[in-house]
Amino acid sequence: APFMAADDWLGSYRDFAVMEQVLRGISRRLTQPEELGQAMQELRLLYEPLSEDFRRFYPELQVFAQSQLTTSN
Repeated sequence: APFMAADDWLGSYRDFAVMEQVLRGISRRLTQPEELGQAMQELRLLYEPLSEDFRRFYPELQVFAQSQLTTSN
């Protein structure tokens, strides 16, 4: 985790070129890499709808997390 944070791995995933590299790396470790073959195409296709879902969901998640913190204290 310290290496991931220092190199901002999660932040770099916002770039499709980085995601393509990541998916290629993952597929090299799979016994059936063809299962991941269309992942980048799907990501590009579904990026906007998924982003919109996330924009609606994230504020709800924040409220829920805060309520859990308040309840557990």
